[in-house]
Amino acid sequence: MTSTAPRPSWEAEPLVPADLHVAVACCRETVLPALDRDWSVPAGSLDWDCRATLDHIGDALASYARQLATRSPTQRPRFRNGDPGADIATLLDEIDSLAHVLVVAAAAAPLEARAYHRMGMADAEGFVAMGCVETLVHTWDVAQGLALELEPPVDLAAKILNRLFPWAPTGHDAWATLLYCAGRAPLGDLPHQHIAWGWHAAPREEWSGVHSPTKFTGNP
Repeated sequence: MTSTAPRPSWEAEPLVPADLHVAVACCRETVLPALDRDWSVPAGSLDWDCRATLDHIGDALASYARQLATRSPTQRPRFRNGDPGADIATLLDEIDSLAHVLVVAAAAAPLEARAYHRMGMADAEGFVAMGCVETLVHTWDVAQGLALELEPPVDLAAKILNRLFPWAPTGHDAWATLLYCAGRAPLGDLPHQHIAWGWHAAPREEWSGVHSPTKFTGNP
């Protein structure tokens, strides 16, 4: 008797490498009006200030591109750990450049390619999804700190839920659900998860059908 893989709660098209460009464009459009603002204010509920949070997006994209390109079974040493001398415009350019590197690595990766992430051995789609969620959610953090308007790509939020959060609750819009799954906000009657959240980095077909245990113990 053949077993059927569990289905994710959100139905959406698979993520493609170019989706990361959509996330990065959202980041740039959101923060451009604030280039000359005080970026030392806290980024939402994070321990980081807004500048460090934006800088971290670059770190995440660099890490994901390195892991995927090398197919590393373990966490490789960082080759980017912030750029404290860069202004905000330069950080945005760095994020754009590093997104291109991850996109190229993901587009070139064969289907069987896997690399280490602390939440599972991810495939190319997984690394693209993680790049998207890091970019979008941390842009939201910055927007909270600087009182900026963010217009999230809702279709992309649904794709991220489908890939990284197959247990995500339904009945609310995709962006609000993604913020809930990423520990940023309550969702209807569901309380704020704070740090009690994680995602499924391995290919979705390997999901067991149950919610993953707490993975994060600090800033993602």
